Amino acid sequence: TGEFFVKNTKKPMADKAATHFNNFDIGGYRMTVQVAPVYAMAAMQAAPTTVLPPPPGYDPAALAMGMMGGPQQAQQQPQPQVQGQGEVDDLEEAETRSGFRLNAQSRVALMSRLANSAGLQAPPPLYPGAAPPAAAAPPAVAPAAPAAPVLHVPPHVLEDQGLLGPASPIPTPCLLLKNMFTEADKAEPNWQADVIEDVTGEASKFGQVVHCYPDPNSVNGNVYVKFATPQAAEAASRAFHGRYYSGRQIVCSYQFLQPYVTYFHVH
Repeated sequence: TGEFFVKNTKKPMADKAATHFNNFDIGGYRMTVQVAPVYAMAAMQAAPTTVLPPPPGYDPAALAMGMMGGPQQAQQQPQPQVQGQGEVDDLEEAETRSGFRLNAQSRVALMSRLANSAGLQAPPPLYPGAAPPAAAAPPAVAPAAPAAPVLHVPPHVLEDQGLLGPASPIPTPCLLLKNMFTEADKAEPNWQADVIEDVTGEASKFGQVVHCYPDPNSVNGNVYVKFATPQAAEAASRAFHGRYYSGRQIVCSYQFLQPYVTYFHVH
């Protein structure tokens, strides 16, 4: 069959043209007008083009005069009512009233069934020689944040605010690590140096450590650590909080920067 596509910039004009030219006799051929999806035009442009021979007695000049409304205007044959046409009109009206629309593939399948029931040739596929476009992939889902560790420490360890008062609700370069040593550890010689060595050795994996101080007066094993950047402190906090050290679970919290530098005289 000879096919061509026409794209109109305004839908009302396209609807009027489709109504006018459907079943229109042009040079002995009866036109069938259908609404095509936009992407079908690109697919059809890649398909080979077939040119039909003119019918016997075809006169281009007479046809042009007839289409222009000249003195030799061709008689238009009465347009027969095609079986199933009312069903299509009812479908358009039903879609408008119900608020749902068929997609392009469903509409072509419906038109094929109507054409078969009327003894007519089914409409061509929307994707000649090509598979339909793949469905859009579902949106990517962001990975869930890791769950906070479950702490198994005495309540007094959790409630201890240390030397600097309440913890900061947002990341800062300063951390308080609790449950890092016991009263028995403080009885050992050079215990502070040993704790500093252990803590800075692990903490330096996440960034530069500026200051480390185990509080000898703390009964909950408090150690204060200051990093060069908040990013390093945040990475260390994720690694230390809930982790076990010498059989004890570490509790980590951020400390406000200004009280920290004021108390320990560090920068």
